[in-house]
Amino acid sequence: MKFIPSWIFLLINMTFVVSIKLDFLDRSCGASVSITALLLDSATNVQYDNNVNCTYTVSVSSGCFVVAQFRRFKLEYKVHGVCSDYVNVYDGSSTSGTKLNSEALCGETVADNYTSSSTSMTIHFHTDSSATSSGFDVLFTKACTAPCGSGSFSCSSGICIDSSLKCDYYNNCGDRSDESACTYNDNTNNSGDVTTLIVGLTVGLGCVFIIAGVVVFFLYRHYRWKKFLRTPITEMTQFRKKATYPITHRYYRDGINRGYYQSVASIEETNTVHSDEPKSGEDPTPMKDKSEKE
Repeated sequence: MKFIPSWIFLLINMTFVVSIKLDFLDRSCGASVSITALLLDSATNVQYDNNVNCTYTVSVSSGCFVVAQFRRFKLEYKVHGVCSDYVNVYDGSSTSGTKLNSEALCGETVADNYTSSSTSMTIHFHTDSSATSSGFDVLFTKACTAPCGSGSFSCSSGICIDSSLKCDYYNNCGDRSDESACTYNDNTNNSGDVTTLIVGLTVGLGCVFIIAGVVVFFLYRHYRWKKFLRTPITEMTQFRKKATYPITHRYYRDGINRGYYQSVASIEETNTVHSDEPKSGEDPTPMKDKSEKE
């Protein structure tokens, strides 16, 4: 499943109305970006890679803070009580800040959201060289404290987010108050999770390749058979008169005219005529006399 190129993800994203930025950790390892809202996925493939050691930092404007919500999370489980693949979330612009999670995050259990006390938040993703899994995606949102100013939306939880994030199919408030009383396009995936679509697209492409392979195989067989029929065979020095199988064009060709194929009947008739003719140097008269005398 790891052969899926990044352009497929771009094509998928173009089919949806997405109002926030989408990024991938394996493509932007070590990045530091300023956001209003951002969805970060662990990998461009369906499963993340081995030997990953990446950080990603998001920052917001002064007076606001960052809210992070893990919407999907599945890493390798603990081995002997220790996480081999794990995620840590830090308050600040580097891993030297305060760690917001009490222990490394792995397996499938993770808190819904984390909130920074500063204008930055950093996520650190580490994997070993063994097994992998489907990874995670995390939604970062710029949030400010009430009262909300112009151009802001007041969440039921008491925080303020940018008004452009209301009814954008993402739970930026954390309590879904920004997605209430919204009219969605039925053709749009309001969950934002493209994993199922990716799997379906992969299966579809696989079927196309299989069908194409079968068609090519039969076309090649047809070509080989046509080539076989066009290839001349070595002249036969003997012909078995009492053949137990039908003589086809491919099995026997007339030696004089390559374009003419003899049938069994014509061959037997020719052999009969030849057997009645006198041999070279013999006088046919005695044969006639002997016949008359008898």
